[in-house]
Amino acid sequence: GAAVLVSRGWVPPAYVDPARRPDGQIADPVTVTGMARPGWPQGYFVPDNDTATNHWFWGDLDAMAAYAGLDHYLPVFVEADDTANPGGLPVGGQSVVNLRNDHLQYAITWYLLAVGIAGVWFLYHFQRSRP
Repeated sequence: GAAVLVSRGWVPPAYVDPARRPDGQIADPVTVTGMARPGWPQGYFVPDNDTATNHWFWGDLDAMAAYAGLDHYLPVFVEADDTANPGGLPVGGQSVVNLRNDHLQYAITWYLLAVGIAGVWFLYHFQRSRP
């Protein structure tokens, strides 16, 4: 029963007005696939959201829901994937997920640390046994 905010994607400045892209304005129920994300705070160098022009620079879900006239909504929004929209706009799939894989680097670091500690231990005990 709760609403979900959806970011359908990027729209060029010339087509921000929905009347300029009528094919992308869908009145029927649709299925949206994407990534559910929580809102995010405003950073130091991020401008304020401009509710008058519907430009959102940071994820203030309460303000977005108020702008859309929603009283009951989930505290997440869905970023649509790159599935093509009618008319080609908006362009979804703008999120970039890049998980670093540093496992080899970590393994080499810890093994070298273990070898170094073993070397220090060996030198300490070898020197103590010498007269």
